[in-house]
Amino acid sequence: MPNGPEEFPWELAFLVGLTAAVMLAAHFLRKFLLRPLSAEGDLGRRIERLSGYWPWVLGLYVLLTHLPHPPRVLKHADKLLDLYLFATGTLIAIELTVWVIQRFLNEKGIAAPISKSVYKGMYAVFFLLGGLLLFLKIDFPVSPLLTVLGIGGLATVLAFQDTLSDTAAGYHLLAERRFRVGDRIRLHSGEEGTVLEVSWRTTRIQSPSGQMYLIPNRRIAHGVITTSSRDEIWDSAKVRQGIETNFSHRTLVLVSNREPYIHRWVDEEIRCDRPAGGLTSALDPVMQAARGIWVAWGSGDADRDASDAEGKVAVPPHEPTYTLKRIWLSEEEIDHYYHGFSNRFFWPLFHKAMDKVQFMEEDWRYYKEVNLRFAEAVLAETQGSDPIVWIQDYHLAHAPAILREQRPNATLSLFWHIPWPSYDVFRVAPCRKELLESLLCCDLIGFQTPFYRDQFLECVRQILNLPVDAGRGSVSYRGRTVWVKAFPISIDTEGWIRLASIPQAEEEMKALRKRLGLGADGLIGIGVDRLEYTKALVERFNAIDLFFTRYPQFQKKFTFIQIASPSRTEMTDYRTYAETLLKTAQEINARHGRDGWKPIDYRPIYIPPETLAIYYRTADLAIISSFADGMNLVAKEFIASQVDERGVLLVSELAGVSDEMKGAFLINPYDVEGLAEAIKTALGMPPSIKKVLMEEMRKQIRVNNVYRWMGSIFEEIHRIAG
Repeated sequence: MPNGPEEFPWELAFLVGLTAAVMLAAHFLRKFLLRPLSAEGDLGRRIERLSGYWPWVLGLYVLLTHLPHPPRVLKHADKLLDLYLFATGTLIAIELTVWVIQRFLNEKGIAAPISKSVYKGMYAVFFLLGGLLLFLKIDFPVSPLLTVLGIGGLATVLAFQDTLSDTAAGYHLLAERRFRVGDRIRLHSGEEGTVLEVSWRTTRIQSPSGQMYLIPNRRIAHGVITTSSRDEIWDSAKVRQGIETNFSHRTLVLVSNREPYIHRWVDEEIRCDRPAGGLTSALDPVMQAARGIWVAWGSGDADRDASDAEGKVAVPPHEPTYTLKRIWLSEEEIDHYYHGFSNRFFWPLFHKAMDKVQFMEEDWRYYKEVNLRFAEAVLAETQGSDPIVWIQDYHLAHAPAILREQRPNATLSLFWHIPWPSYDVFRVAPCRKELLESLLCCDLIGFQTPFYRDQFLECVRQILNLPVDAGRGSVSYRGRTVWVKAFPISIDTEGWIRLASIPQAEEEMKALRKRLGLGADGLIGIGVDRLEYTKALVERFNAIDLFFTRYPQFQKKFTFIQIASPSRTEMTDYRTYAETLLKTAQEINARHGRDGWKPIDYRPIYIPPETLAIYYRTADLAIISSFADGMNLVAKEFIASQVDERGVLLVSELAGVSDEMKGAFLINPYDVEGLAEAIKTALGMPPSIKKVLMEEMRKQIRVNNVYRWMGSIFEEIHRIAG
């Protein structure tokens, strides 16, 4: 007889339904739990990826563990699912732990990143715990393993007790802030110097002679016996006091190509202005403090009319404190010395723009002749004395040789403001030997960073085959010791703070937002540069273009202000670059602009400091993306003006200022895509983190201002001169 109808598999149907219910419940529970983490950016995305298959895995787990007769091939599948759940759960636990620790550190105001050793330690501990739990789940005997781990753990603690002690001491130093970057400390063991960096395990200091020390934090925590005036802010009075004490019997002469004040005819009247540029803006308050003579090229069309018969004028005009001695140059001299050798050879070579380097023998001859004119002016102003002569930058690299020959007992110092390239780049210069020999006629040569100093010393060693002491920062040359040091230049920080804090600042900030078509919640970026090719302005605009292409939701919500002060407009390369940049800005604005709003507010004009300070304060981020920079003072001006401490600094890792600004977001100017993403990250950064980073950078530049910079240099000159 035929069999009756088969009985419906209710048990299997129930199991399938239970599996589906578990998967749905797990899916919605996962969504619910991930919702608070969605605002945490990368953390939320990482945990979402790690837990992506959990609903499916849990459903399969229920199905496999309840099947009455599972196939042989699936006999151990549940253990594989256990392994997956424990592995991904362990990784999620690590991510959450790191996030909690970082939140705790931010709340404590500790900006130092979690070290790699801490990351590795957390991974090891969590995977060990995850493995033990997995073994217990699958009934694997763990007693022998625990015995081995106990012995191994004790041995590990004993082996790494110094590391653990250093890390604990590092937390103590960072949390308690016993000292900060820029402080001078002395230890029981004898090391003394300026703090350059405080990390979790070590503290890096630089001795007065330039020697670098990497001190374990346990020695720092228990061995600091003096910390000199960590919060003392130098001002003009302190600099003047130091100079009067140490150099009252000697004349101070500063020599530079560019003058600190320029006189021009405007509507049949002579007007005195301060030219744009980081060098003169940094040195003017220094000379006001020092009182002396500044020798420079008189480039204004009314300079002769404003000066006496010897080319001298007292400055600043509102409250004269020092004498400006002007050198007059002919059009031919300007073309060969300034436009030719200085800016078609020196500038591109030392900024590694090799396709623009031009060496002409006639330019080199004029360069040396003009340097002779500057040196003669110094000699004329210091007859019968052995002056202290402080020479500025690459325009006057031949002057030390002339001054040393005429005044053997003069104290000569030169500060090199732009980068110094590697030996492989510098060896391109046909006049490399003569240049180095002239620079070594100084008693002290200053560079912006230890990196540039070391590259100069390597050039001296390779080209002149001279004995170089890189540790002390010195060279033996013709029976004399030439000291080579790093002195990062800075700004008059308090002056910028005052400019950004004027009573009408809030009204001017509102007016700026209104002009840009942005509401109170609109976002502003800013860039302030001289209009020239080493600043990577075209690449910066391309990154902004990519940013708006990828993130169109920021249209009409974010505007980037680019101020580009015209520079060297007589030179074809610079005019061509200006035209290219203007065209690029217009194309981007046409592509992304709408309803009168423009993504880029391009202003190729000079903006005075009092206006710049308001722009800086209003901005949510600043971009310094130069291909190469000796320092870049715009970064420090932006930080000083951020009195509300809510902005983010994006700075090129190829600029000297990146070594100092530990709270800045480092970018690569050649990486357009990376810069676009950095803008997005900066705009989305939590206000609490921005405040912590900005607060630390502001403290750094308030202490390490332009007066401390000059004071450090003259302390070194005093030490050298005896």
